[in-house]
This record gives sequence, structure tokens and C-alpha cells, in this order.
Amino acid sequence: MKTGCFNPCVDHNHVSGMVRGVISMEGNTFLGRVENSFRRFGTSSELSLSEVLRNIADYLDQGDTDYLHPVGLKQLASRFNRLVLEDQVFALKMLKAKKSEIKACTNSKQRTSLYRKLITNGK
Repeated sequence: MKTGCFNPCVDHNHVSGMVRGVISMEGNTFLGRVENSFRRFGTSSELSLSEVLRNIADYLDQGDTDYLHPVGLKQLASRFNRLVLEDQVFALKMLKAKKSEIKACTNSKQRTSLYRKLITNGK
């Protein structure tokens, strides 16, 4: 396992007590949390932790669909709304907003509404 070369520490298996190798402190902390969560929530599974993690990695590697989740839309709009005016205008231009549409927006709320319309293809 890659250590990231920052804050290396010796990792051990909490079941057997045996050393597994050297890992970054951050990686070790994350791994411990994943293992603890798996013990708490994954006990009904017949899969091992490494099999579950491989399945998760495969799932993440398959990429996104072309469907925007309602919560995802809300998150994107919220992030957009926090941008300064110049960055909002830049983002709208990147989404191919017409200059007249951008100019018609006199405040952040209107620009956010236009942004939502553009990322949902007007739906």
C-alpha cells in the first residue's frame, strides 16, 4: 500500500495483532474507520472487507450516469450561489448562457436560477 510519504506509521491487523506494513498516518486512520464501520454494519454480508471495497471501487470506476440527482442539483446550485459575481458569470458562460441572459440577471438569485436551468437543460 502506498504511504504517501507523509507521516508514515506501522499498521497492524486488529484481529490478529500482526504487522501489515507501513502506511501514512492519514491512511491508517481512514483504514481503521473503514474496518470499524465494516465490523459494525457489514456483519450480515458473506463478503470480506477487501471484496466489499473492490466492489465499491468497481462501482465508482464505472462513472456517472446522465441523470442529475435532485440533491445533487441542490448542492451544485448552492455552491454556485456562494461564488462571487465574476465566477458566477464565468460559470454561466462556460455553460453557453447567452450574454443577454446573463445581463438580464441583476442579482445572485437570478443568476442561480439561470444556472439551474442550464444544468438541467431547461427542465
